[in-house]
Amino acid sequence: MSRSPLRLALAAALAALLLAGGCSGGGRRSPSASVPPAAPSGGGSGPAAPAPPSSAGEPALGGLFAVTVDNQAGARPQSGLDQADMVWEVPAEGYITRFEAFFESRSPERIGPVRSARPYFAAIAAAYGAVLVHAGGSQAGFAAIQALGVAQIDGLFPPGDRYFSRDPSRRAPHNLYTSAQELLQAAARLDLQPGSLGLSSGPAPAGGKPVSELDLHYLTSGIDRNVIAWRYRNGAWERWLNGQPFRTREGAQVRAGDLVVLVTDIRLLPGKEGYLDVRLTGSGDAWFLRDGRLWQGRWSKPSAAAPFSFEIRAGDRWQAFPWAPGAIWVQVVGDPRAVSFGSPAAAPGS
Repeated sequence: MSRSPLRLALAAALAALLLAGGCSGGGRRSPSASVPPAAPSGGGSGPAAPAPPSSAGEPALGGLFAVTVDNQAGARPQSGLDQADMVWEVPAEGYITRFEAFFESRSPERIGPVRSARPYFAAIAAAYGAVLVHAGGSQAGFAAIQALGVAQIDGLFPPGDRYFSRDPSRRAPHNLYTSAQELLQAAARLDLQPGSLGLSSGPAPAGGKPVSELDLHYLTSGIDRNVIAWRYRNGAWERWLNGQPFRTREGAQVRAGDLVVLVTDIRLLPGKEGYLDVRLTGSGDAWFLRDGRLWQGRWSKPSAAAPFSFEIRAGDRWQAFPWAPGAIWVQVVGDPRAVSFGSPAAAPGS
């Protein structure tokens, strides 16, 4: 069978990565910057560096991978989130959230812990043409992957499982990891066709309200407390969790250039598993934060396989929201009352 041009490109990118020892590459959008802390658990943020500018060149990974990352207490701190181009945080069973982290322009040596897929993770991956990286899934999750034709690498079943490893220092199921090199190997050998985020940066739109902090309180149990704060400092948004800087296992402060609060309908499905139905088609309210300012707008997605649109008002018309350089974090919430915006601006609708 002849090899496709994309497969050849992936193989070439893999060879370059191996020669470079897994070093990060450039991309059209720069992910969040990292500020090394004194210890991974945090205790003080230290001086913050500005978000790096976008750099030119081909994406280091040669394609886009969307990795489902665990966010239960036993999975923290995670690896690789500081190097993602985009991260979605979505409630899962028990309303504990999981991340879907998109990697394209940088090449983490460690990503995880990787967890199982749900239908909404398949829909998010399909919207960007990404390869969905996961560890098993719910029955509905597998059905959505098949129905949407999402390319996948499954860490629990052949042939994808060979590209993952268990960390013996952590308890299952919070100990399954992969890496940029392993994802490249899987994509090349399985002849996968990853897409590209295709997002471009642009100047901030007119208007907006000054905001220095976004607070989110996801409904979770005591051991999985998930009180999030994003604080705008020195040109970027810094993530905090339960009163501490949110750092990766490697010690990097997680930062972003853009924040999106996507409001939708979330309901508990029948059954003992506690699965959720998260509506990600149609449209709904959205709030956008960049450069220390807040805009109110909307999101839309006409079908499960369609791309997302994020828009704000420009006079009597809607326009696409222009992204700042840096990672994009999308916070999916079912109740806008769980969201508040810090002084000097009040929350929209208050």
